[in-house]
Amino acid sequence: KRFHKFLEIKDILPDDARKVIVEDFERLKILGEGRGPSSADYSVFINHVDFFLSLPWNKENEQEKSIENVKNKLDDDIAGQDSVKQRIGDYIAPKMLNPKGRAGILCFVGPPGVGKTYFGASIAQALNRKFIRMSLGGVSDEAEIRGHRRTYIGALPGKVLQYIKQCESKNPVFVFDEIDKMERSSRGDPSAALLEVLDPEQNHSFTDHYLDAGFDLSQVFFICTANVEHDIPPALRDRMDIIRLPGYLETEKLEIAKKFLVPKALVEVGLTQNDVKVIFPDEVILKIIREYTREAGVRDLARRITQISRKNAGKFLQHGGSIKSIQMNPETVESFLGPPKHRREDAKLTGVGVAIGLAWTPYGGEILRVQSRFFPAVKKDEFTFSQTGLQKEVMLEANKAALTIVRNKTGQKEEDTWLKSIHLHIPEGAIPKDGPSAGITTLCSLYSLFTRKIAKPFLAMTGEIDLEENILPIGGVKEKVIAAMRAGIKEVMLPSGNEPDLHDVPKEIKDSLKFIFVSTVDEALNVVFGKENKEPSPVS
Repeated sequence: KRFHKFLEIKDILPDDARKVIVEDFERLKILGEGRGPSSADYSVFINHVDFFLSLPWNKENEQEKSIENVKNKLDDDIAGQDSVKQRIGDYIAPKMLNPKGRAGILCFVGPPGVGKTYFGASIAQALNRKFIRMSLGGVSDEAEIRGHRRTYIGALPGKVLQYIKQCESKNPVFVFDEIDKMERSSRGDPSAALLEVLDPEQNHSFTDHYLDAGFDLSQVFFICTANVEHDIPPALRDRMDIIRLPGYLETEKLEIAKKFLVPKALVEVGLTQNDVKVIFPDEVILKIIREYTREAGVRDLARRITQISRKNAGKFLQHGGSIKSIQMNPETVESFLGPPKHRREDAKLTGVGVAIGLAWTPYGGEILRVQSRFFPAVKKDEFTFSQTGLQKEVMLEANKAALTIVRNKTGQKEEDTWLKSIHLHIPEGAIPKDGPSAGITTLCSLYSLFTRKIAKPFLAMTGEIDLEENILPIGGVKEKVIAAMRAGIKEVMLPSGNEPDLHDVPKEIKDSLKFIFVSTVDEALNVVFGKENKEPSPVS
């Protein structure tokens, strides 16, 4: 039976694959004439032949041919992320025109819970392809990708071909999840093994150690996901087209909750099956978003809604199943979830020595209140620059550059240097902070301290500085701008080099904020403190 199956597919097999399987049959024939199935090698070759013949050498799903149907499917499945869906549509169109053509590899980068993996599943459904997901978090063995050679006891093929075999199609959508969390170990580097899998110039003949022959992966639609782009091995990153998924806006979270999360939770706890109508008004969902979650995605929001739905399910059973409608309100939320867990850092009026900055985190953007104060020097001839709030090395260096510029600009005399020391603090000290983009914020905080001038209220800023007083471009603009809008900021000051990055910012955010672009420290100080900064006030 095995040989007849081989004869059915031999004409479509690559030359090296045909040679390997013929050698297996010849070896089995020799072993059969000897000890037969009782031979230790017999089961090794039989297992290899079985795996070889079970691979979908010529099986594939017929792909959806209408780009409009694909876009409609993505719109139905995923709320928001319009720019991301547009880029995915642009990427899919060439695959429809030339299904056999080789294409690049997509990589979705974004914070947890924004739908990176779900995008992959939705794309598979939209294209009428099978869906495979392989988690790479913590994978440290190259054999997970390439498999073991048959000479090893208990040898197995790699997970890539195992999943291809299970889905019985050579053109699935294959998602490598958490590609930024692989680890190198003494058992090899899995990221190096992935190079052949993901490189369009090589994966038409991917060689698994166990199979020992080339298998065509060029028709597979590979998608990778990651939380942090710079943690992706550089050689892999060079082979992928990066698509960044930012955190959801509050309005998008509200829509997702109404359209997906609430209905799913009600089905999960059994209320929908018992014809119980649970009404979640917008004010209730917004309260959960603002006071019980702190995330760029919607994963925690889904947990909170499910938690409330379980309480409602218990309430339904306590009343003997007689309840047919449950109306939620803000007071009910607090009785079910307890006191609010988060008080969002909103924009407040600034004082002397305070400036508002913007920061990027793996979970979305945040605002920072950079605070500075003078304190008496411990020794008359010893100046101290105390920096607290769990600031890391790059940020500490940016702070020193800011202090140097401020001293020069305010005309601080050398004898004044030793009179007072400076304490620079960024609240939420349990959270590590790093990067150069807070340089201009630190500078404005120190300038306010030295001149006793107060920074413009409801203005947030971000930008790296150098000793020539230039303001340099930074990353994470979209996430930072979204955080500014959430916090009630009215104006955002950005480096001039980041002006093109506003293209990716949603229109509703651009319409609600005023953007100011600066390229030098003088321009920034004029924006933050007014035009009179030509003549700084004396140090006090």
